[in-house]
Order: sequence, then structure tokens, then C-alpha cells
Amino acid sequence: MNSARLFPRVGLDVWRRPLNEMFPRFGPKTTAAYPVDRIWQMTFLVPGWPPDKPMTQGWPGWPRMYPPGYLALLAPAAVLYHFTPISFRVANRIVILWFLALAHVTVFLLFRGAMVGRDGTPPTRPFFVLTAYSIMMFWTLQGFYDAVALAPLFLAASLIERRRGHAALAAYSVSTVLHFRAFLLAPWSIWAAWLALRKRPWRCKEWATASVTIALTTSSLATFAMVWWPMSHLPRKNGIDAPWKLVVSLLLVAGCSAIFVRARAWLDLLTLVCFALMISAAGSLYPWRCQIFLPWLLAPFGGRPERATSVAVARYTAALVWSLIAFGTLLVPGFAFGFGF
Repeated sequence: MNSARLFPRVGLDVWRRPLNEMFPRFGPKTTAAYPVDRIWQMTFLVPGWPPDKPMTQGWPGWPRMYPPGYLALLAPAAVLYHFTPISFRVANRIVILWFLALAHVTVFLLFRGAMVGRDGTPPTRPFFVLTAYSIMMFWTLQGFYDAVALAPLFLAASLIERRRGHAALAAYSVSTVLHFRAFLLAPWSIWAAWLALRKRPWRCKEWATASVTIALTTSSLATFAMVWWPMSHLPRKNGIDAPWKLVVSLLLVAGCSAIFVRARAWLDLLTLVCFALMISAAGSLYPWRCQIFLPWLLAPFGGRPERATSVAVARYTAALVWSLIAFGTLLVPGFAFGFGF
């Protein structure tokens, strides 16, 4: 929220410079004159801002490592906090309620059945829906907005199933502009682009959708390029670093790949490989980030119909094992907290 307040003042420096380099930090004595809901180690004085509403932000030694969509997402709360008498504590509660309301857009897509493929629903689907709801609600109530960025991914998978490549690619680009974690599902964008390019001729509607997709993707990739260096130098927190976990991951990829090939589930195979590569290369993986697996678990099945259940089980097995050994949590209903493993 405070980054959204800061953006009109510093512009692209939100992604280029850490807060430590832009403004003086408050000290304990200075903070004594301000409300008690401040953490002085993360509070900075911005000239011209209301004296009772300074800049408070976590990880002040790093630039903001999120795409520009999150600023738009939090702009209403930022305006409300900056120009009204509400406290920082109340503003944070409003943000969580805002995330919770938007997360239910994702929930709506689940229960509306937008993810059911044309070949029917495998028996595992109700369990996956329960898992998704439990995990998303837990982490949203902790203040994380990852579930909000999943809604466009759920929609993209549904549009891919209906072979609407232009719309699917646009939905995917919306997700990337909200959260960089959407890049873990990069094969979906490639598949959607292939569907879009196959369609001839393009109508005005397709050209307009393509223009929006290019604009959103460019903004996301440009921001990612600005924060790539600091992201690559974050303190490493990746469970795959242990040799035995790497062996488990390789065996998992081999087994699931065999199932996907037998079922002719080519998009699942590409998604699996992309997950394996990016999870291994990621510098830091935290428990709430495991939500990125949920769109894959609930994505429509496009391979051989008689293999739908085995593909669904393989998806969940991969997500369950990686969530445990890499993210330090479990993708099961009612179990959404992180732990060391």
C-alpha cells in the first residue's frame, strides 16, 4: 500500500532504488512523537507527506520486487489512507479485506465450473477445489495477495480449453502484471499464442486483444528486468538445494512425465518441466508461494479422456511433493502453514 503511495512521487525508482537510499530513516526517538503502530526500523520520512503517516515498508534495503499491477491493486487503499484520518493499522485491515473480496473472484471461477473440461470432470476435482479454497483463504487472511493473481490464470486455462487463444493470452498477461510468479506457468502462454496464431484471419477484436496483451506483457517484463539483479541476490531459501531433494525431484519429473506422455497431455508435460526448472533455479521459495500450483491442479484436461484421473493424480503428486520439499508446506485442506523440512 505504501509503495502505491510512493509511486507518484518517485516513479520507476520504486523498482530501481531501495527505500534506504531515497529517504532518511526514523529513529526510536523520532518515532516516539508518532502513532505507536509504527515499526521504526522500517519507517522513513518522506518530505511533504502528512507527519502522522510516514513511509512504512518491509525489506527497505531492496527495491519493490513486484510487477506494476500490484500498485494499481492497492491504489484505492493508498488513496484512502493518505487522504483520510484512518490509522495505519486500520488501513492494513482494509487491505486484507480487499484481498479477501478479490480472492473470491477466483473462488467464483472454481465453483462456477469454469475449469471443467469438455471430457468431463475427474473424480479428484472436488478434493482439488476444497484444497484450493482452504489454501487461498488461509494465506489471503495472512495478508498475501497471491490468490488474487490466480483468477486470470484460472480463466486462461478455461479459455485455452475452448481454444480461444487471444483471450487466454490476454488473461495470462493480466496475471503476469499482477505477480511474477505467473511465469512458472509460461507454457500456458506459449500454448495460447500458438492457438492465436493458428486462427486466420484476425478480426478487429483479436487485434485489440493482442494490443492489450503486448502492453501488459511489456510492462511486466520491463519491471522484471529492472528487479532481476536484486531478486537474484536475495538470501537463498530453496529446499531443493539438498542433494536428496534434488534426486526426489528428478524421480518425480521422470514418473510424472511418463504418465503425461502416455496420456498425450502435452501441455501438462511442458508445465511440469517448466515448474522443475524454475523451482530449482529460484532463489527464495516461501510457503504462501505454493498457491501457484492450484491453477494447474484445476486446469481442464486435454489428453486422452480415459487417462484423465491418472493425469490429475500425477499433477497433485508433483504439486504435493514440491510444496513439501521446496516451499516447506503441504497442499492439503486445512494445512496451509509453513514449516522447516
